[in-house]
Amino acid sequence: MIYDPVTIPLGSAVAQALDIMSEFHIGGIPVVNEKKQLVGIVTNRDLRFERRLDRPVEEIMTKENLVTTHQQTNLADAAQILQQNKIEKLPVVDKDNRLIGLITYK
Repeated sequence: MIYDPVTIPLGSAVAQALDIMSEFHIGGIPVVNEKKQLVGIVTNRDLRFERRLDRPVEEIMTKENLVTTHQQTNLADAAQILQQNKIEKLPVVDKDNRLIGLITYK
């Protein structure tokens, strides 16, 4: 589990997401509001065909049916969640939906 994962705030542009992903060599970034609550995730899949670099990430991010887990989830259960949902990033949130970690498939 990655504690204190790299995030991007609401209102950021696609160009910023691409820059962060390139800088940190990552394939997805959780999107958070001002309270650090998870509101979406932007991944390579979301960005692959986007041409408007000034477009806000909230217009292209995955925000519906977000798959998350809580801190008590062990890694075996997390792996099963990732496989069942065919996802590579599993945000870990607290009871107030604040992002506290990220489990990722490498």
